Amino acid sequence: MRKFYFYLIGMLLTFAACSEETEITLPSKGEEEVKEIVSALEENDEISDFVEVLKTVNVADLEEDELTVFAVRNSSAAMSRSAALDSTSVKRHTAKGRYGKVDLTDGKVLESISGESLYVTRTGEDIYINGVVIEGEAIQAGNSYVYVVPEVMEQQSEPVNVYVTTINVYAINQGNSSESPLKDVAVVVNKVGKDSLGIYTKGDSLGVWKTDEQGQVVIKHTENQIVFNVYKADYSDKYDNYLLAGVDNAGKFMYVDLNADGMHTKEDKVDFELPYYVGYVDDVKSSTKTVYMTTDIAEPEVPEELPDADSVRVAWKDVLTDYMRYNVEAESKLVQGYANFDYSQVGSLSDSLWSKAYNLVNKGNQFVDMLSNSTEEQYFELKQNILMDLSLVYTQLYGYYGQMVDRGSVIPEDQLIKQMESLSMYVNGN
Repeated sequence: MRKFYFYLIGMLLTFAACSEETEITLPSKGEEEVKEIVSALEENDEISDFVEVLKTVNVADLEEDELTVFAVRNSSAAMSRSAALDSTSVKRHTAKGRYGKVDLTDGKVLESISGESLYVTRTGEDIYINGVVIEGEAIQAGNSYVYVVPEVMEQQSEPVNVYVTTINVYAINQGNSSESPLKDVAVVVNKVGKDSLGIYTKGDSLGVWKTDEQGQVVIKHTENQIVFNVYKADYSDKYDNYLLAGVDNAGKFMYVDLNADGMHTKEDKVDFELPYYVGYVDDVKSSTKTVYMTTDIAEPEVPEELPDADSVRVAWKDVLTDYMRYNVEAESKLVQGYANFDYSQVGSLSDSLWSKAYNLVNKGNQFVDMLSNSTEEQYFELKQNILMDLSLVYTQLYGYYGQMVDRGSVIPEDQLIKQMESLSMYVNGN
């Protein structure tokens, strides 16, 4: 009997020693569930890139066996993606708990397995997670649901607003007071950028839409400011370089008052591509914009009779002298504190200088356009001198603001240098 006890004790000690050497760790509930999800999605080519990364994610500590995964479509279908598809973002795309579409209510906040907040926004039937829309219905995978999304979600610290911009495009023609919806107009939408002068410009692309039978597109976006342009073969949203604002009861075109002076004048003409701006403030989440296009082409203008060259020279000198006097005053304020100037007023001073400079530029361009109607030597020489004066003003603006704008377009530094070099041969002296 004593031998049996010794034998039994020996066996127990041996078993304990083996257990310490070959301790077996069972997979967590989360690991088991992720394996189920990977298995269910393995043959889905649309999200294969996401699945490959999901296989590598460490979820050893995850005890959730019900998850909601927002799987990203492959990179070829999400060219505008700004965040990378990696293990960090895949964890962000995996929420604790299983949620059907009915559970994803507006304002709900989910928790990802990485501990980040995922904000739910609903606009009609569309559901957004951190501003990225869900595509299609839920895919059952183990105890979990999987949704396909078009791009990688970025980390957010607060709910993301979704804005709805409706754009209606109508065709109009002179002599006809009716307007009709214009189908298949390309609407190119961009984020809003700003140059160093504070002028709105096109930022990154948000995409291209086409108007339907009603001449309409509905764009849903998370940017609170966008710009867009419209394009259709043989159509234009301008007539004689005036931006169209509709047609009156007599069939006469109406135009946009671009400079907001309450009048329709040549100052409202624009000979460059002008994007339409849409901005949202406060709690406003939707707006409608109307654009008019026509196939009509304006008759060429009959050149106006040129005024005497001396009168143009005197008028230009007056404008230039007024600007230069203001420059002297502005520099005296900046350098010497003239007129009790202090640097809290520098913004106002800059705005005034900008206004004066571009009043000069606009006047100079008007004179140049006028003088271009003649090849007579006196007019040609006067035009070159005005262009040189404008170039010097542009150089000054480049020094102040880092760039120049002419007729709505930014002038590169190299272009300005070439312009001045080509003009120098026409100007007396240095």
